[in-house]
Amino acid sequence: MNYPIIKDANGWVISVNQDSKSEIVITNEKGKKYLIEVPEEDMKDLLSQHPDYASHFSLSSDIELPKKVESEYKFLVSNGTWKEEVDSIKGEYYQQLYVAKDGNFWQARIRIHDGEHAKFTIKGPRVGITNPEFEYSIAIEMAKEIWNESPGARLEKTRYKVQKGEDLWEIDEFVSPSLKGLYLTELEVSDVNKQIDKPLWAGVEVTHEKSFRNDSLADYNFKMKHLLSENDELFFSVNKAGIMVSDEDLPDMPNISRLKSMLYFVISTGKNIKDDNVIELLHDFGLQEHKESLSVKVVNEIVETMVSRNPVLQAKFLNNTVENLQKTNYKQKL
Repeated sequence: MNYPIIKDANGWVISVNQDSKSEIVITNEKGKKYLIEVPEEDMKDLLSQHPDYASHFSLSSDIELPKKVESEYKFLVSNGTWKEEVDSIKGEYYQQLYVAKDGNFWQARIRIHDGEHAKFTIKGPRVGITNPEFEYSIAIEMAKEIWNESPGARLEKTRYKVQKGEDLWEIDEFVSPSLKGLYLTELEVSDVNKQIDKPLWAGVEVTHEKSFRNDSLADYNFKMKHLLSENDELFFSVNKAGIMVSDEDLPDMPNISRLKSMLYFVISTGKNIKDDNVIELLHDFGLQEHKESLSVKVVNEIVETMVSRNPVLQAKFLNNTVENLQKTNYKQKL
């Protein structure tokens, strides 16, 4: 029997075949198939957790099936002190491709490790901090061929590891052009009730934030890959706010470079823009003549759009906002 697990809009399909032997079948839009032989028990476990087949492959059978799951916490990295604790300063280089995704939050990915080793992974939707995960080593030649042929979203990152007691923390530095500057750290746990001893360099928890999932970051990287200008994010945001900008100093348009500097200042400091400080802010960046078009509402709208679209800025804004809040609370206690 052949059981389709993931049908992607790009025409790629991930299936489980349980005829003569248990296989994962990757089929591209042209009908070409890639076969990965896997343990039969794993595939019964996978089907028992998939919404289309759960009733047929119920765990209430006489044979107790293994539950292949992953439970992990994810945090933004708030500072660079982790570098003093890493096992290897070189890190491990990963190329990560999302071969297929569907509306039920099932996904299949290929990860190439340092250009020499590869793994194929199927993941299901997250419940709390846990989701189904099935991972298998595959031939590097197959992985590279799929990487070259697939239209799926992808990203590149360098992973570092820090051992703290029994906990192995993994820090990802994203090196894809549109994600540079983003650092995330993960801790995988076997007990979902485990108390976490969070390192000082682990900041805001983003375990449940969709925008910081690797597949979401890959989607963002894919969409941004072909943009021609580094200012495209900014132009999108200011156009959404209904104002025009210019590369020149024109009396009726804010200067793009000054506006960009001001907005990045707001984002990097987590500054809260209010009526009593917006004029001072505009003056500091030579934009005081545009106080009507750059009102508090407009500035906040542009910042919000830039941050929500860009995970690197979002992480910076969250880290700095929390840091400023902690400083404020500390001063109030004094």
